[in-house]
Amino acid sequence: MRWKAILNPLRGLLLGLFFIGVGMSIDFGTLVENPLRILLLLAGFLAIKIVMLWLVARPLGVPAKTASLVCRLIRPGK
Repeated sequence: MRWKAILNPLRGLLLGLFFIGVGMSIDFGTLVENPLRILLLLAGFLAIKIVMLWLVARPLGVPAKTASLVCRLIRPGK
């Protein structure tokens, strides 16, 4: 637990370094060369996420209307 107390103040800095590193590894040439493929992959992943949310919500007793609302509200990045 002592290591948590030491690293907690550095958390924001370390997260910043992580996201800078991820951002620097993006190949923007691929984004420009294949925009349709990237958009289709994004749409596919979102569709999978919606189906998975639905499949988890329904057996838990969530009404269909509420499950549909959850699937629409929890979009990318949540």
